[in-house]
Amino acid sequence: MKRIWDSQNEEPLYAINEATLQRRIQEKGSSISYWLSLNEWILIGVTLLAGVVLLVDAILEGSAWHQIASAIIVLPIPVYVYLMRQGRRQRELQFDDTMLGDLDKAVAQLEFRIRQLKGFMWWYWLPFGIGFAISLFYVNQWYLLVGLMILTFAGSRWEIQRELNKRLRPQREELLALRRLLLNG
Repeated sequence: MKRIWDSQNEEPLYAINEATLQRRIQEKGSSISYWLSLNEWILIGVTLLAGVVLLVDAILEGSAWHQIASAIIVLPIPVYVYLMRQGRRQRELQFDDTMLGDLDKAVAQLEFRIRQLKGFMWWYWLPFGIGFAISLFYVNQWYLLVGLMILTFAGSRWEIQRELNKRLRPQREELLALRRLLLNG
């Protein structure tokens, strides 16, 4: 009877091993979560270290108020990244412990990372740029600092676009296509 029905529809049949599919979705989600967390902790650590080094160096020099100002501008960034991380982790707890829930969670993590990278120049480089600008007035070889800032800014922008276009957006589209397939199929 089934063969007759299938031949009338002329639709191909696909068998899905749900356990294997769910395990692969969970593995993909775990990988995304791992890289997202690693990136957040690196941002927190590097920025905190840079801010503390600026502050300690300024205090030891005694007269470098521009370094203190730069440190004060930079030091809130790790707090911001940590608060963003905590908010993301709280939102992740709301997803169901199902195949579709795991898939939605992985998509949400990728979308969080995409938004984070799109805003990186504003919430990360802008404070550093302001700190550099303050320091420019007190550095004898300011042109080297400007050149370094331009190269760093351009390199960061290029790397962000490469990461978005080569990895994150295609990965998100792949997961969204799988989600559509599961819902429609």
